[in-house]
Amino acid sequence: MIRCIASIVMALLAATPATPATAAEPSAGAEVLLARANESFDRAVSLWPTEETLSRAAFAQSAALYDSLRRQHGIHNHRVELNLGNAAMLSGDPGRAVLAFRRAQRLRPDDPQVQTSLDIARSQVGVEFRPTRGDLLRSASLAWRRVLPAPIVVWALIVGYVLLWLIAIARIALSIRVDRRVVAVIALVAVAALGMIVIEDWTLSSGRDAVIVAPGGAEALKGPAPGVYEPSYETPRLPPGVEVRIVEERNGWSRVRLIDRRETWVRDEALERI
Repeated sequence: MIRCIASIVMALLAATPATPATAAEPSAGAEVLLARANESFDRAVSLWPTEETLSRAAFAQSAALYDSLRRQHGIHNHRVELNLGNAAMLSGDPGRAVLAFRRAQRLRPDDPQVQTSLDIARSQVGVEFRPTRGDLLRSASLAWRRVLPAPIVVWALIVGYVLLWLIAIARIALSIRVDRRVVAVIALVAVAALGMIVIEDWTLSSGRDAVIVAPGGAEALKGPAPGVYEPSYETPRLPPGVEVRIVEERNGWSRVRLIDRRETWVRDEALERI
């Protein structure tokens, strides 16, 4: 099974190599980290499957280097997140893989590679993913990204805004009249573009979604104190890669809601926010 997954993910990665595109002028340190991460990934691929242990270690090193790009250099790029997720998944770390793919999805919800990789990672977690109404609402609010690239929407807003000002100046200063239907269309396009941008920004910034990333999973209790509260479920630990929504935080613990709407308490250190 893992060989099948590896071949799929490597094929996805090979299609478009990682570049820190969100940084206009990436620092020399970032370029070195990126080169080292890519080299480590290539080494892991060359070792697979004859030297599986060494290959997994190289994938893990590659994932750590990609992660350093975002943590140390602030490079938030969907391609780097995608590569991080691929490396983490092939190293046997489904928690980090799901987290990285979810972050990549937020940055580029229209990229089919991201969704394919996320689906593969979720299949390794062992918990069936059923979208909640909130997930469906967020997906619907970003549906336009599958049809219109974000730069086109931004330019539509800018051009529409400028044209409306030019029309207003022409009417006031030069007494030039423009057909009201033309003005209405321009205004409608500008307002629609603004609405898309505002909705996307609100959708991606308002969530408190998180992923369990602790290698051993997270202890799930009925309250925020071990030894005092009983385990929430028959299986006392939630595996890494489980996606949750943070409902409440208290003294190093978080009350989280699972996909099936059940709630439990886990330590903050076992979680990482998307």
